[in-house]
Amino acid sequence: MPLAVAAHDRLQIRSEPSPPPEPGHLSCRWATSLDTGYRQWASDKAREQIAKAGFRLAALLVAIYGEPSPP
Repeated sequence: MPLAVAAHDRLQIRSEPSPPPEPGHLSCRWATSLDTGYRQWASDKAREQIAKAGFRLAALLVAIYGEPSPP
């Protein structure tokens, strides 16, 4: 959740005027934009999450199969 909150904090959401809706329908538009460093930040966070996943997978495989034997 903290990572999702940090990503959301980098998002800017604005209401945009929209044409009047047809009867029985709703009409609402939102414009979004990301701060200038978002792409690099997201790339770094993705790399961190993949590294954590790899470490956890390795730990799980060791727990299942034990430590690998040296060659």
